[in-house]
Amino acid sequence: MTAPDLSAPLIFNLAVVDGTASGPITIPAGSDRTIVVRAFDDQGVETHRGEATVDVVEGVNPTLGITLVPLTGEVPVEAVFGEFSVVVDPAA
Repeated sequence: MTAPDLSAPLIFNLAVVDGTASGPITIPAGSDRTIVVRAFDDQGVETHRGEATVDVVEGVNPTLGITLVPLTGEVPVEAVFGEFSVVVDPAA
């Protein structure tokens, strides 16, 4: 995830279990958050990629769907981030 107000990208690796990738990601509230999702095969070769730019607000955010386009072949993959909440920690 990149954003104009972040000095370095945030990178999250999600484990795949039974064909589904899941796990926590932490994105700070702010505008113009570009989320890039990449999928890899079992050899570590990138097979699909998709991205979306969204504003993340404190509190509840809507579900975000990103279509991952195949880099070769014809089968797209859908990545869905369920409704999520952002909690602001004033001590951070």
